[in-house]
Amino acid sequence: NFVMRQSMLLEGPLSEYEQRIARLTAEMKKVGMDGILLSAPDNMRYFCGHRSIVWDSNVSMPGTLVLSADGNMRLAGSQSNNPTARMTACVDEDCYIAYFNGGTRQPGQPSSYPEAILQAFKELGLENGKIGMEWGRGCRVRMIHADYENIIAHMPHANFVDASNTIWAVRGVKSPYEQDLLRKVNNINTKLYEHAYARIVPGVTTERGLYNSMVAEAYELGCDSMLEMDVRGHKTRYGLPNCPPSDLPFGTEDGTSIMIDGGPSYKGYFSDIIRVGIIGKPTAEQERLYKIALEGHAIGMSKLRAGVLISDVVAAVDAYYEKAGVSDINQTKGWIGHSIGLNVHEYPCLEAGEDTPLQAGMVMSMEPSLTTPTAGTMCLEQNFIVTETGYELLSKMPTELVRVY
Repeated sequence: NFVMRQSMLLEGPLSEYEQRIARLTAEMKKVGMDGILLSAPDNMRYFCGHRSIVWDSNVSMPGTLVLSADGNMRLAGSQSNNPTARMTACVDEDCYIAYFNGGTRQPGQPSSYPEAILQAFKELGLENGKIGMEWGRGCRVRMIHADYENIIAHMPHANFVDASNTIWAVRGVKSPYEQDLLRKVNNINTKLYEHAYARIVPGVTTERGLYNSMVAEAYELGCDSMLEMDVRGHKTRYGLPNCPPSDLPFGTEDGTSIMIDGGPSYKGYFSDIIRVGIIGKPTAEQERLYKIALEGHAIGMSKLRAGVLISDVVAAVDAYYEKAGVSDINQTKGWIGHSIGLNVHEYPCLEAGEDTPLQAGMVMSMEPSLTTPTAGTMCLEQNFIVTETGYELLSKMPTELVRVY
C-alpha cells in the first residue's frame, strides 16, 4: 500500500526498492515497530535510493527517511538538497518535506532539520508510536547531537528502540539483483589483484604507489569507489593490520611477505579479498603456515550451507588451528569474517557467539589469519554467496602464494 516511483537517477529497478521496503515493514511488524527513522547514507541508499555527493560533508544534511509499518513514508531534508533527493530517491513526489535554508520560504515550511523530521512523524501518525532508530551494531544515526536531542524531546510519548537487528534482517540477505552486482565487483577485483602482483618491482614499487595504480585501474573498469587498502610488502609492516599503505618500497630480501587486502565497489557494492605473495623464495615457516591457513579456511568453507549456525563455522576453524598448534598466532580467533554489501563490513559477522543460522542469499567474506613477526601474515580471504546446499565462490583468483621476483 506504499507508492514509489522510478526517479531519473535511481540506481536499480523500482521493483528492487519496493521489495526492500516490503521486507523492512514485514520485519517491523514482527517486533511491533510502528515506524523507523533511517538517516545513515548506506541505509538511505539501500531502502530508497537517495544519493548525494554531500553525504561526505560534516555540514550538509542530505535527508532522512521516516517509514511507517504500513509502508507510508516521508523524506525530510533541506530545501537546497531537495532537487537531488527527488532525482535519486524513489519516494513518491508528494512525500518530501524540505526545510527552509535559502531562497523564498513557503507558507508553513519547516525552518530546521528537526522540524522537518518532526513533521514527517506527525503526518504519518507516529508521534505516540514505537520508533526504530539506528542505534545498534553496524548502524549510526547521521545527524548532529543537538538535532537528535531536539527530536527526542519533542516526542515525549514515543517509544524509541534499537532497529539494527530489523535492518540487518533485511540487508543481510542479498537479492538476485545484489548478488549479480557482487559477482561483477569480484570479477573486477580479481583483475586488479592479478595486475597488481604483476607490476610489483622489489625495491622500487612502493605500497602507496601500488595502491594508487589499483585505484586508477578500478575506476577505468567501471568502479565508483575504492577502500584505502591494507598493502604490506616490507618486514617492518608485518604486525600492522588494517594500516594504510606506506611510502616504503616492497622489500628485496627473499621471503619478504606481501599482503594485499580490500577492494573496490561497483554501484556501491564491495569486494574484499586477501591474497598473499612472497618476494623470491618463501621460507619453510611461511610454506608451513600458509598450508595450515589454507586448510583452516577450507574447513570453514566446508561448513557453509543454509541452516548452519554461524558460531559453528567459527568454532570449526578455531578448533583446527588449535589442533594444528597455531592457536597462539591465530590473529582472528573468534572472528573469521563478515557479511559484505554496500558496506565492506556488514552484519551478521562470522564470529563466536553469533547463533544466527546462515541463510541462502547471505554474501560473506571469510578471512582466518595467522601472523608472526618472521613470516608475516598468512591468510586467504574469499567472498561467497551462501546457498541451500553450500556456497557460490565469488573471488576466483588462484589461492597459492604469489611469487614476485
